[in-house]
Amino acid sequence: MKVTVEIRSPEDVMEEGHIVHRFADEEGLEMLIASLEAMRDDLPRSNPLRLFSEEWGNGGLSTDKVMDDAQITHCLKITKHDW
Repeated sequence: MKVTVEIRSPEDVMEEGHIVHRFADEEGLEMLIASLEAMRDDLPRSNPLRLFSEEWGNGGLSTDKVMDDAQITHCLKITKHDW
């Protein structure tokens, strides 16, 4: 499974001008869909969804870059919020 999160123009993060790219292979995409469906259905321990690179934790995120000029993110946290 590969899920990679990359930030293009990381120098623009403070100005909120950056772009976040998330790449996934077939297995990674299926895992994300299942995790989001569990969050939608309020299943126990489904919210928030946290993925870390091997360097930071559980190995759910890949550190294999897709874009040469981007920076890898080592943590992806997706939280359901009731506005």
